[in-house]
Amino acid sequence: MMAKVSLEWIANRFRVLEELGHGGMGTVYRVVDTLGDERELALKTFRSDIPSTPERRLRFREEFRAMSRLRHPNTVEVYDCGFLDGQTEYLTMEYVRGTELSDMLRDGPLEFDAIYPLMLQLLLALEYIHSRLYIHRDIKPSNLRVREDGVLKLMDFGLMELLGSRSSTTVLGTASYMAPEVVIGGVLDTASDLYSVGCVLYEMVTGRVPFLGTQHETLQGHISQTPAPLRAFRQDAPVGLEGIVRRLLAKELRDRYASAGEVADDIARLTGTHRIRQDIARNESYLVSDAMVGRQHELRVLETFARDAEDGEGRSVFIGGPAGVGKSRLMDEVLIQAKLRGVQVIHAQCKPGTSPYEPFVTALRPLLSQSQPAELAGHRDVIARLEATRAERSGDDEQTFDKQRLAEDVTEWLRVSSARNAIVFAVDDLQWCDLPSLALFNHCIRNSTASNILCVATLRSDEASLGNPLWFTVQEGLTEHLELRSFDRAQVWQLIASMLPQLRVTDEFVDALYDATAGNAFFVTEVMRDLMEQGTLVASEDGWSLPASFEVDSLPSSIDAVVLDRIARLDSGAHELARIAAVLGRSLDRAALLALSGLDEDELFERVEVLTERQFLTREDGCYAFPHDRVREAFYEDTPPELRARLHQRCGEYLEAHSREGGTGPEGQLTELAFHFSRGRDRRKALDYTCRAGDHAHAAGSETLAIDYWREAIPLAEEQAGPDSELVFNLCARIAEDGLVLWPAQAFAMAERCRKALEARGNIDRVCELAKGVVAVVERLPGPIRERAMAELLRQQPYRHEPVPSSLKRYLPPPIASWLQKVFEIYALACVAAGLAGEPRRGSPLGERALELLPFKGTPLEGAMSTALAGCHQAAGHFDKMTEVLVRARALLFDTDLGGQSFALSARIGTAVFSNCTVFQGRRFDPGMVDYGIATIDELDHPDFYNQVWAYPCLWYAYTGRHAEAMTLVEKISGNCRRIGSPSYPWLLYIKPYLAWQRGSYEEARALVVSALRYPQIERMMLARECASVLEGEIYLATGELDEAERVFVETERRAHKVGMDLVIIQARIGRGKLAAARDDLAGARRHLREALGRAASGPARNPLQHAIATRHLAQVLIRAGELSGAEAALVRAMNSVTSVEQDNKIEEGLLYRVSAELAVARDDKVGAIIGLARAEAIFTELDNKHLVRTTRDQRIAAGLTRDSAPVIHPLPGFAANEAMSVADDETAEIKYENAEPG
Repeated sequence: MMAKVSLEWIANRFRVLEELGHGGMGTVYRVVDTLGDERELALKTFRSDIPSTPERRLRFREEFRAMSRLRHPNTVEVYDCGFLDGQTEYLTMEYVRGTELSDMLRDGPLEFDAIYPLMLQLLLALEYIHSRLYIHRDIKPSNLRVREDGVLKLMDFGLMELLGSRSSTTVLGTASYMAPEVVIGGVLDTASDLYSVGCVLYEMVTGRVPFLGTQHETLQGHISQTPAPLRAFRQDAPVGLEGIVRRLLAKELRDRYASAGEVADDIARLTGTHRIRQDIARNESYLVSDAMVGRQHELRVLETFARDAEDGEGRSVFIGGPAGVGKSRLMDEVLIQAKLRGVQVIHAQCKPGTSPYEPFVTALRPLLSQSQPAELAGHRDVIARLEATRAERSGDDEQTFDKQRLAEDVTEWLRVSSARNAIVFAVDDLQWCDLPSLALFNHCIRNSTASNILCVATLRSDEASLGNPLWFTVQEGLTEHLELRSFDRAQVWQLIASMLPQLRVTDEFVDALYDATAGNAFFVTEVMRDLMEQGTLVASEDGWSLPASFEVDSLPSSIDAVVLDRIARLDSGAHELARIAAVLGRSLDRAALLALSGLDEDELFERVEVLTERQFLTREDGCYAFPHDRVREAFYEDTPPELRARLHQRCGEYLEAHSREGGTGPEGQLTELAFHFSRGRDRRKALDYTCRAGDHAHAAGSETLAIDYWREAIPLAEEQAGPDSELVFNLCARIAEDGLVLWPAQAFAMAERCRKALEARGNIDRVCELAKGVVAVVERLPGPIRERAMAELLRQQPYRHEPVPSSLKRYLPPPIASWLQKVFEIYALACVAAGLAGEPRRGSPLGERALELLPFKGTPLEGAMSTALAGCHQAAGHFDKMTEVLVRARALLFDTDLGGQSFALSARIGTAVFSNCTVFQGRRFDPGMVDYGIATIDELDHPDFYNQVWAYPCLWYAYTGRHAEAMTLVEKISGNCRRIGSPSYPWLLYIKPYLAWQRGSYEEARALVVSALRYPQIERMMLARECASVLEGEIYLATGELDEAERVFVETERRAHKVGMDLVIIQARIGRGKLAAARDDLAGARRHLREALGRAASGPARNPLQHAIATRHLAQVLIRAGELSGAEAALVRAMNSVTSVEQDNKIEEGLLYRVSAELAVARDDKVGAIIGLARAEAIFTELDNKHLVRTTRDQRIAAGLTRDSAPVIHPLPGFAANEAMSVADDETAEIKYENAEPG
């Protein structure tokens, strides 16, 4: 009974065209993959009536494993495996059009000129299989198919065994072709397959098998009888052939041929045929190694992750490394292992220039076959939405596209499917992934941690900038990054030895090969391929070897050199076609190559055949592809620049015409069109398609990609329309708007360019003065008229930038209303961007000037400008100024009908957020501002703004030591980031390591802060970045790495001085003071701490929290210096600050009590010391900070103090909250300083 399948469909995916054959193990069908690329395949199912025993599953896995690793021109290629009903196995493989040898033999024996080429091909396939230490075990005519072009394919590897296995006495295989040792249960050797070859050759010559009769009679014949000679049935059989057959059919292994190559040599000599041992394609098949060299550790890690995912603990891992290091080979092994365990594998290949979501469509489509009937419609809808987004998106429908909903639907589909059968989601070349797909992939990783999903991707980590969103989940700790290194010398030898059996080369050659290739696996393979093509590395009966005269110095010194050396041996026609292919891209369809090359079909196929034979191209999913991008790059660089430009132009024109003929228009290929025309000759089309590609990316929600395209378009627009043109202005303005959060430094640069262009268009001071006069007149009008007039003045009007020569400006003034609005919009953008980019010194004057110029006082516009200025004050650390500005902003933006103006609503949120930035001064956050901000965000429907509202309360909890409350908000922010598919919020990247450092987890803190500073996401808020940098110095200080701490503090302070970030200057100075104290440089410590105190005490950077922290450290310095009265005064002042209702800083209070104990010990006041430490320990216990509890106890033990007779604890004089200091002025002199210049 065969596997139960529909007459028309298998696995809801494969449409059955015909049954190709069946046997004792199962059935083979010709099918079409309707969820893949619609190509025809051969699909083999296994019998469902035979119990699915461990032995059967093991045999199935062994067949797939072996076939997936064998790549030879004369073996059939296997593609995939799976289970139809959870237990019935199936394989999909190459469908070979042609005729089985068994059918050819039905009409009798073959002619010798047909026998010899087929036999040679079979022997070369076996020579390759045997070199991989396998025995086929089932050589027979029905497993040999001959294509129309005469190529023979060996099929059906179901009985394959490892060389040296022992045969069971159970008959497995076909009796007519079984070797004697197979029948009696002997050890399987290469000669066992050669005996079967002898039986096939005998049948090809005579038309009959060597032994006839029942199965028992036939098997006895193999064991003990001699077959009749060939000439008994065919008189023209050559004597030499008779000898070859006789030796092949010898009963004893020692009397048979030792290798398939030896048989092939004898047949070649017999026929005078050119020995095809040196055939390029066949030789190069040996360069595909089935051994996993040097990657055992990585493979174990990946297998552990795969098992975790199958057990319900979702995992994600990226396999990184430079090109050619072996990432794809490792990925292939992981996927083979997963398929063998019955895991569902979905696979996406990223390529430059692909449309949004194309990789996801490719990956998810095959998963439809696993959908339940009730789910199918919804899952098809997801595919349809992805495809519609990919091909048809335009700016008009931007509001109808819900990226968040799509991401949730995709993730839910994967989760539901994985609950039934674990999933491996594999992505190749993630560095080329389009940004919408990458955002979706990140969302899947973030929301699959409690599922049966393993996400695994390969990427060229050296080509993926640290700002690339692919690193987001690595930084968030959700993805493991495995970085592959090049092979060492021993591993290079293992690699080439695993490729080429019986390789005989000198140690000098291996040393030279390692030095030349630096252990890069692809480079090693290309060198060996180059030596084969030169005829230098040759195969013989004794194995592979180099001539004795070979000079190791002749090995190429770079991968480009070896590929160019191989290219030089191509004929001109193939070389020209390869150049066209290299320009066209990485995946090449036949129609494009035909159109661009100008060749007819026969010429094209001849040249393609040359390139595929030389492994410059491979066939892939109905198209051609370069086997490695380094090959494509070599051809591309080999193409002269002028020819490259012409080819790019032709490619662009072809794609443009092709899209018109298809009736789809160019929207689906904007990326490719922009790419080719920008490198071609038509600059007008280059500009048009680059701008449209940016608009398309923006509509698809891929703002970063849109900004990249618009930046590329600017020089094209300058070249064609001029630097002051409307198009250049609009591109700069769009980058400033879209880049505000994503790329604030770039947004600031573009906003500044727009500001200068606007101010060059008219006299801003004069126009604002006139506008103020108009507003003054309007304000004197009666109420209703005044309101209507003011509303008209403030009505949003589109601005069109029309630069004019300076000589005509007085005669052609700008359109005042729209121009003035645009000026203030750009001022606000520049001010906010400067604050985010950490440039408050440049941003604050812009905000102040805008408020001074603004004619429309008392309006939401003034409120928005005030909020923008508040952002710059925050970045500078000028929180008193910020608070003053926000009073005005709240009055204008809160409890006011803003008429749905998005800029004003955004400013309202900003005002609520900045109102709590006084936490940097130690002040408790205002819960009312949190609630107001949340309500406004709900109204505006911008969930990414929630993080801003929650971040500053989280900071206050962190600064005051309230770890549990801080972690609650950390989880809240992290959960929101996961939900909306955004990277970690910048302040979170600082808070997490801060909390770890505060609790003494220094290694964890170091790892987190190094990760935060490595990736550019934190640079979206430079204040967060620089605070994290100071924290890095604090961690170095805590771990005793003083030189590193000094480097970090000095560099951070220098950067902060340059841009005017006073809060960071204070923090860095405190760090330098602590560092000097750690080095026993008390004078240096006092100097740095005095500088910090001077800045924090008063003036624009006044900061009570930093003042208290600096004071605490100064008190410790004074105690060590013996200045105990000054130390006491410092402690009293700091304690009064941190215990105030406004501050309520528990952790600082505890730390001050510890220093008070140090002071008491210095005064030999044991009771006071015990009281101070007891108070500190009580506070740290309340905060559940085990690190500080432990170190406080250590401090008590080190001081020789006990608590056996500790007195009742009373408040220490001067330490009560809000109590005025009662210390004489001369005792407080040590902590009163004037502001000092930075040292």
